[in-house]
Amino acid sequence: MLTDRMDDVKALTVAVGPHPLYGVLRLTIAGLDALKVVSDDGTVNISGSGLNAQFTNANVYENDGQVTVYLNK
Repeated sequence: MLTDRMDDVKALTVAVGPHPLYGVLRLTIAGLDALKVVSDDGTVNISGSGLNAQFTNANVYENDGQVTVYLNK
């Protein structure tokens, strides 16, 4: 991933099934500055450092500059 400032940002996805095109189960993002994470009734909004993302039916966990979003079926 690259931000609008072209900084390197680390992102890792875990697939739902044996092939990555089946969908994403988990997304982990690290290395973003000034990240704002808002979670409300299963909707997760992440913004900052040139990133804007919205996930529905999801849970989010923040830990020491790392954000992990778990996407539920």
